[in-house]
Amino acid sequence: LSVLVATTLSVILFKNNAKRIFESRGKQDMKFYYEQTFELTSLEELEISWKSGEIEFVPVEAEEPQIEEGAESPPFAVKILERANREITDENHAFVSHQGGTLQIDWKKQKGLFSLFNFEFIQKNLQVEIPRYVYDKLQSIHCENISGSILLYDIWPKEISLESVSGNIEAHKTQSQKADFTTISGRISVKEITADSISLSSTSGKIVAEDIDVSDFHAENISGSIEADGALKKAKAGTVSSAVTLSSSRTPHQIEAESIAGKISVYIPKESQFTAKYESISGKFYTGFQGSYTDGEFVVGNGSSQFDFSTTSGAIEVNYWQQ
Repeated sequence: LSVLVATTLSVILFKNNAKRIFESRGKQDMKFYYEQTFELTSLEELEISWKSGEIEFVPVEAEEPQIEEGAESPPFAVKILERANREITDENHAFVSHQGGTLQIDWKKQKGLFSLFNFEFIQKNLQVEIPRYVYDKLQSIHCENISGSILLYDIWPKEISLESVSGNIEAHKTQSQKADFTTISGRISVKEITADSISLSSTSGKIVAEDIDVSDFHAENISGSIEADGALKKAKAGTVSSAVTLSSSRTPHQIEAESIAGKISVYIPKESQFTAKYESISGKFYTGFQGSYTDGEFVVGNGSSQFDFSTTSGAIEVNYWQQ
């Protein structure tokens, strides 16, 4: 948790849904529209640095071209769409650059150090349209936002890194080797995600992970709760004042969970065999499993899976998973 406190000054956020931002809430206030289109022949990394407004990644359905050996890759279109709450002057358009396989999208072209802190009371929603086959072959997506939500839906890059100060992060139907989502005052919601590792971090927003298949799950929060369900191999979760709930359709090899004042609840298959080590000042440990107790330890079967729990005043529960 100390790491979380130290990292809350860094920011990145993402969010995506089948419906586009421009058709969602706030449309009536975002009357000013601007579009930029670029033709590229290669793209490996997408980086976004934004200040105020929602961000949406939009995969465009397009047939992937068949490229013969030795032939050049045909160009594909990248469309950058902005909708603002006031007229977008030339100096306030998104600044887009492409170099060495990396597409960089900035809030606007910087004119000096102090322009970093000059919002000019403009809010701009950003929509990035790229062919799906290009999105799915990206090495990485790295997105930073200060004020606004990020939505990512049905995109499969190798790595995803999203950070936000005050905005929600939502990712649905995504596959990735590594995914890192961080927000300070926003909610994190992930659903139907498959990943080797996923890290979710918030200060005051709720963290919810639904129907996930993850080898290494890590979640940290301060005043918000953590809820995760799916198929977990390894899980680590911690909060200060809220509950931690982990539900897994398969028995995790390892679980580490801690909370100061919140309850820890773990639900695993009935046939699970595990060793649960627990410590708490005033919280109780209880379970529906049949096993043997020793001082601060509960063993079921051969005790192969290792669970470690720690609270100050919160209860600790290990019980049966139900579909």
